[in-house]
Amino acid sequence: MIKKSKVSLPYITSYPEIATVLSLIDRETSFPWLANWFLQIEAYRHQEDGLLLDYCIPDPFTSCPWILYEKINRTFIQDRWTSVTDFMIDAVNNGKTASFVVDTSHISLYKKSFGYSGHTIMLYGYDTDKKLFYVGDNFAVSNKSFSFSTCPFEELESAYSGVTGTEGRIDWVHGVRLISPKTIFDHGHNQFYHKYNWIFSKELFIALVEDFLYSRNSTKWFSNPRLTYSEAEYYYGMDCISYVTGILQTLRGNPIDIRGIFLLKEYAELMDMRVSYLLGSHILHDNHLREIAEEVRENSRLFLMLSLKYNLTQKNLLWMQYFLDWKNFKRL
Repeated sequence: MIKKSKVSLPYITSYPEIATVLSLIDRETSFPWLANWFLQIEAYRHQEDGLLLDYCIPDPFTSCPWILYEKINRTFIQDRWTSVTDFMIDAVNNGKTASFVVDTSHISLYKKSFGYSGHTIMLYGYDTDKKLFYVGDNFAVSNKSFSFSTCPFEELESAYSGVTGTEGRIDWVHGVRLISPKTIFDHGHNQFYHKYNWIFSKELFIALVEDFLYSRNSTKWFSNPRLTYSEAEYYYGMDCISYVTGILQTLRGNPIDIRGIFLLKEYAELMDMRVSYLLGSHILHDNHLREIAEEVRENSRLFLMLSLKYNLTQKNLLWMQYFLDWKNFKRL
């Protein structure tokens, strides 16, 4: 027997949690929401020579208006189900997609990666005849593209139980997160509808653009933050670009973590789509914005290619000559 949730490749794939949520929702309907929220970026200050960047956004599991969200702790699963395989099958049978932490060293899909004892995977279906789960993730560090594949029941069981060494915190804060597309929306005053359209907020857009340009913490706009941390521990917006620039100026022949570079490329592509949306909706007027957005997107693609070449040759490639002209962002 085969059963799967309906999924599609999302706009944003840098991190599996975000990609999992976005893979379940309609791309066209959700874009005004993406255009509003995915404007700010952040970087942890204490990465040594790391280049990890992230989107500074609300928790996608609880803020996405088209998603129903549930959280089940591992102890409850262990007490009520014979195995995690049985639990996952029941979840899929009830229209749920699961997101949870695994030890990737137990899953052959990650054979090209280093193996992580705490990494989030998406599970959206099963095949009981072949004893396979349908899963989604950025399966290999060397290949950042998000994709869907299959994983044997026994590998998933082993990877799930392999998450140890957390001093009793085996739930890892989230446990197993279950999500599904909403089929009815409460609009208040006993008004219920089967669809919901996000209204793009110019006020929020302006506020987040200003936060980006002035490198300000944007979490003050969130009613449900994804993380809880000290403001002094992170760079925001343009400071993230300065941070990346500083790291690249001091390269000394060691490979770099390109995940942050991949996010910058993805961010530029999203900005290009955002500009097209804002112009098409007559929220902004064309002042060479399309050309600027296209230039930033092409520069970001080139920058990622140079990053990959550096990791292969470990020869300095005149980074700053090719570095993205992020000052163009100010002209948007």
